[in-house]
This record gives sequence, structure tokens and C-alpha cells, in this order.
Amino acid sequence: MHLHLHFHLHLHSTSAGTDVAAEPDHRGWAAKAQALLGVRAVVAESYERIHRSNLIGRGVLPLEFTGSDGASSYTFTGEEELTFEGVDAVSVGSSPVLLRVTRGDGRVETVALRLRIFSGQELSYLRHGGILPYVVRRTLDRS
Repeated sequence: MHLHLHFHLHLHSTSAGTDVAAEPDHRGWAAKAQALLGVRAVVAESYERIHRSNLIGRGVLPLEFTGSDGASSYTFTGEEELTFEGVDAVSVGSSPVLLRVTRGDGRVETVALRLRIFSGQELSYLRHGGILPYVVRRTLDRS
């Protein structure tokens, strides 16, 4: 799976007791909005099962922090270059992904992440950029 080096990245931090996506329709639109805005990866401490699935269905990588650090441990100004290493090698299960952050002054930081994929179908959706591109390509391949 090839992904461009410049990403729109959304870091998500939640506070205890806050349920932003209380209704199923909100979770669906949260994933759609990310994809429509060009976001290709979301990094969070964890995901609700359905939201993770919705992101994958839209071709957005639901990446998770692996260590004790979370979203509040990092500051971004918008001038960083983000490179995700290991995305091409993901498979079903939990795959390590390394986020390399190159700051405007040239400093480089690395953040250990993981991408959890529960089925071959989810992997196919991600490789095709979401459910819709997957279905279109399969339909065209059959004709």
C-alpha cells in the first residue's frame, strides 16, 4: 500500500466521561468527514469498534499509540513533515507503524504506533482506499 509522504493527520485525545459520538450516525459521519477532508490517518489512544471499522471503510488508517505516551504528549504546529513507515507491510493482526516527524527546524522525532486489522476484508478495503473504490475495482475487473 503506497501512501504519500505528506499526510493530513488528526491526533485525537479524549477525556474520561466524554462521549462525542453518542449516536451511530455521528460515528459514521466522523469517518466520512475525515476522508472528505483528505485525512489519510488518524492517531488515537484507542477507538470504539464501530468507529475504527468506519474509518477503515473510508480508507483512513486508524493508528494507535503503543506506549504510555498519548496525543497530549505531542505538539504539532502544521509545519511538520510526517512520514509513516511500515504501512506497506501491514497485515491482518497488529502491525507496527513508525511515525517519523520532521520538524521545521530539521529535528526528527519518532513515534511508535500500531495498526490493528481484524480481517482480510479490512486489509483489502485499506489497500483500495475504502469500500467504494474496492467495490468499483471489483466490478470493473469482472466486466
